[in-house]
Order: sequence, then structure tokens, then C-alpha cells
Amino acid sequence: MIDANNVTVAALQPRTVSVSEPAQVPLALVTVQPAQGAQRVDTKAQIALFFNQSIDASQLEVTVFETAFGKTWLNQDAQGTEFFNAKGHQLVDVQRDHQAVPLSLQLIGNTKTVLVNLGREPAYNATVFVEVTYQGNSYARYQYQTAALPTLINLVVRDQYNRAVPNIRVELAGLSRISDAEGAVQFGFDRNAEPLAGGNYRLGVNPKQANAAYGETQLTVPVAAGRLNDFGFVPISFLNPEIGANYLTSGTEHSLNGDELLLDLRTAQITFPAGATQGSVHLQFNTSGFNYPTHPFAQPSWLYGFQPLGIRLTT
Repeated sequence: MIDANNVTVAALQPRTVSVSEPAQVPLALVTVQPAQGAQRVDTKAQIALFFNQSIDASQLEVTVFETAFGKTWLNQDAQGTEFFNAKGHQLVDVQRDHQAVPLSLQLIGNTKTVLVNLGREPAYNATVFVEVTYQGNSYARYQYQTAALPTLINLVVRDQYNRAVPNIRVELAGLSRISDAEGAVQFGFDRNAEPLAGGNYRLGVNPKQANAAYGETQLTVPVAAGRLNDFGFVPISFLNPEIGANYLTSGTEHSLNGDELLLDLRTAQITFPAGATQGSVHLQFNTSGFNYPTHPFAQPSWLYGFQPLGIRLTT
């Protein structure tokens, strides 16, 4: 460092730096993916090996074994099967006891990285064993666990006129999805997501009437764990904007929708979802697409639907 008078006031001490030739650095396998002991690994995850220096692919040997017992989704269509004849992925039983997995190796970049392309997708709930040998020396022996068999759910949101309803929120077991342009909604298809346990769940469509043009639907649905659950069409009511709101109060007789329906609440109390005993409702006559649970052996031909959902009457 030089001051204003061009006098050196500070200086760094010289240091000696030595650089090793790459050949002097021992070859090492720095990182592997998936990592040793990894859990819930995507069955489609690719194995990757990262060395600290370039390698000769002809001197590298990688073996992969798989142990899996149970069910998995497997595409058994022969290569080239036409679309209308294809069955796609089906749930099948597998019995693989430390079974070798066919593979090929691919060097990329500066030949320090190796991709292991598996010739067969591992099953769900599988233990995958990987061994890496180079020039006869072992560089890695490790294992990882694939994800559990997913619980898959399909449904389609339609209104009482059998029209697909897009952009509607659907909630199930704390999960939330938005219906697509065809009204379709899926749960459980997320990679590495924790699968839903089997049981009965509350399915909410358009909760709290987030989309004011439609009513709310709540259904209890049975979910089978580790299976594809197809709920088909789930109804939601399109609310006719030409029908005005009706104001209901407890202890009063009401004529609704221009005397279309008489509702006698003189000896009854009405309670809204938030606890109020009076409030506005939308009343609509429906002949299909009921968003209320009905008995399978006593389906009504028509009914009046009230929104918001969850209004209770007590006498």
C-alpha cells in the first residue's frame, strides 16, 4: 500500500502456492443421486454419479438390483401399440427379490458425470441397491427407497345442465385443486407426495362459494388407499342470476321466489353456517345435478336447493 508521498506503508508477505497435477489427486466419487438412504424417491428418478475427474467409461461398471413385493403401476403395452388399443398403466403384483435391473451408462459434459439409464422403472415401495466399480476398485455400495404406492383420485365437476365447470376449487383432506378447462380434478398424482390413507373423506367443491356464480357442494367419499379412485361426475349448482335473493328469519312465514315456495318457520329456528339466525339465501328449483346427498334407492325427481350450504332448521 502506498501513501500520498509515494511511500510504501504496507505490503503483503510473499506466499508459495503449489498446484497438484490432476493425476496426483485420487479419483473419488463425490456425489450420487438419489442419495444414500434417500426415502420416497420418484420411481422415474434417474441415477447420476459425479466424479472429481474425468473417467474412462470402458473401465466403469455399475450394477443395480431391486427388491419389491406388492403392487405397482406398470405399463405392459408393447412398444408401438396403437393408442385405441393401449391399456396404459395398470395395477399389478410384483415379486422382485434382489432382481438385476438392465441399464446403460451415459457420460455427459466433461466426462466426470455419469447418467445411469435404467431399462425398467423400479416398483413403488422398492429398495434399490447400487454398486459402482472403476478399474476393479469399489467406489460405492448404497441403497435408496422408492415412494409408496400412490392413492389416486379422479373427478369431473359438472353443473345441473351437465356442463363442465372450469376454475372451481376442490378440497379434500387438506389438499386443494382447481378444475381444468374440462372440469377435471386430480389428487395424488404429485411426485413424492405422501399418499392418502384409506377411509372416508369430506370432499368440498367451491367452498364458501368462492365462485359466487355457483353453489357449494359437500360430499363424503370413500377412498381406497393405493388405488385409483374414480368419483366420476361431481355436481355443482349454477345459480340462476335472474333469481333474486330471499331473506330468511326465524319464527316467520316466508313466501319465496314470488310465491313459488312457502316456508313456514313460525315454530322453527334457522341457523346459518356462521351462527346467525337470519340472512340471505338463494333458492333454486333443480331436476338434476343435485349437490345434496340422496339415498341411492330413493332418488328424488326434483328438489329445491338452498345456498349457502350448511343452513340448519330446528324446531
